[in-house]
Amino acid sequence: MSWRGLPAGSLPRDVVRIAVGLVLIPAVAILALSFAMVQLLPEPGSLLFPLFLVPLAAALLAGGVLLLLSSRELSRMSKNQAFFVAQASHELRTPLTTLRFLASGLEDREKAQALENVVAVLEAGIHRLIDWGRLTGGQLRLRLLPVSVAHVVGEALRRTEASLAARGQRVVRSGLEDASVWADQEAAVSALVNLLTNASKYSPPGSTVELGIGEKGEWVTVWVRDQGVGIAPGLQRKIFRPFFRLPFVESQGVEGFGLGLAIVAQVMAAQGGKVTLYSKPGEGSCFTLWFRRGQRA
Repeated sequence: MSWRGLPAGSLPRDVVRIAVGLVLIPAVAILALSFAMVQLLPEPGSLLFPLFLVPLAAALLAGGVLLLLSSRELSRMSKNQAFFVAQASHELRTPLTTLRFLASGLEDREKAQALENVVAVLEAGIHRLIDWGRLTGGQLRLRLLPVSVAHVVGEALRRTEASLAARGQRVVRSGLEDASVWADQEAAVSALVNLLTNASKYSPPGSTVELGIGEKGEWVTVWVRDQGVGIAPGLQRKIFRPFFRLPFVESQGVEGFGLGLAIVAQVMAAQGGKVTLYSKPGEGSCFTLWFRRGQRA
């Protein structure tokens, strides 16, 4: 199959530049305006403060959606979807890096922290786009080695610290953190980050997220339990499908692409493991990552 007469598998760089430009032009404009406004902003508790953060977050999230839809459409015309997603995701990181730099220079630490929290949430979305591009483009390369569970947990908590703090949530840890699993370190961290991010999004502000480690025969389990509304039995299999979102998420304002759990399921399967769910409506949900046992750390 070819795209406008081009050989199959080819994708002109101009297509990527145009698509990314549709996002970067408004994003950079908002960044410039935001930087000019930031010193004039009232305190974070003021009703005017969200007028800065909300449009910025909305523009970048809309950009992510545009890039995702573009990559899906272009993948029907070319086998080079992974290239497109990689290029687009790289371009999206640029304004986020600028935002983080601007936040570090603010004298008002409350405003700086609020901005850093927004950046952390947006970065998580970009990481999902990158992961999905690699999976669907056949570019996922895993290196399975004995990996310390303590390292996986620590790195996942570091990456989600800002988004959890933004909602006033805390993580309670328990279990055997000296265990070792047979996994790709980055893939294992990414899977746990997705579970922690979902637990935060679907739990009330100020709630507690539980994270535990256990051993069952040849398996080491890492589980995350939230205090959300739970998932009905008829929907529990569907949530691991790409782009599936629970019916109530729109009314509750929960943002996302519906890719996180699909990525977790595929990444865990590629490592010889799995992800399972236990949930009851009204009692929250518990997702468990199952890893093959490695050596004792």
